[in-house]
Amino acid sequence: MDNETYLRERLTEYLDYLLSKPHIECKPPLKKYRLKMTTNEHLTPKEFTNILKFLKRDSNRSDKDLRRMFKPLIRAKTKALNTSVEKVTLDAFLT
Repeated sequence: MDNETYLRERLTEYLDYLLSKPHIECKPPLKKYRLKMTTNEHLTPKEFTNILKFLKRDSNRSDKDLRRMFKPLIRAKTKALNTSVEKVTLDAFLT
């Protein structure tokens, strides 16, 4: 098992743990993050920051340590470049 797979499993287990707690109020986003982990998607830095608050509370690690540890699961969203845009004009209709 590679490191990324191991981290995904651990984070999925941790999210399951959080979701089982009745006092947690942000369950819909946590469910979304869990789904991302089970479908091999990456979390955005903002999504991980939401989980980081809980991880920090439940572990004795710093933000920096946790970010370094889970770095393989975090990727910034990339915007697709639309390079095949044709210039459209009304010249054909106006002549």
